Amino acid sequence: GIVIGDLDNTNIDRNQLILSLINITEEDNLGKISLGRKSGFELADQTFVLELDVLISAHYSSNNYLEGIAAVDRILQAARSDVSFSQADSELPKGVEKITLEFVNIDSDKIIQFWQAANTFHKPSLLYRVRMVCYANTDRVTPLPSL
Repeated sequence: GIVIGDLDNTNIDRNQLILSLINITEEDNLGKISLGRKSGFELADQTFVLELDVLISAHYSSNNYLEGIAAVDRILQAARSDVSFSQADSELPKGVEKITLEFVNIDSDKIIQFWQAANTFHKPSLLYRVRMVCYANTDRVTPLPSL
C-alpha cells in the first residue's frame, strides 16, 4: 500500500510505499508570464505556482527488497513522460488550474546526505516536483491560441 507519512522506520509497517513532503516553495507571478506553448496557458496577475517536492520511498523488509525496487520502478515507468492534469481534463481543487509532475534527478552525494539527515537507512526512492498553478479568479487564466 501507499502511506502518506514520515520516514521513521519505527512507525510504519513493512512492504509499502511512503509519500513524504520534503519541501514547499511558492513562486509569485509579478505580471503576465507564459508557461510556454507546451502548457497552453498564460498566467495573469495574481497567480502563483506552488512547488511541492515529494519523495516516494519503498519501505520493504530485506526479504522483499527486490519487490520494493520493482514498486519504485513501476512508479517511474508510469510517470516517465510529463504528467499533467488541468481543469479541462481532471477534477482539481478550486483555485488550481494545472498540476504537473516532474521527476527530479538527485546526485548520489545528496541522496546519501538526505538519508543520513532522516536518521534512517537508505531506501529505494524517487523524488518528484509537483507544480500547481494557482489563482484567485478563474477568469484571469487565458488559453493560448493553438499553433
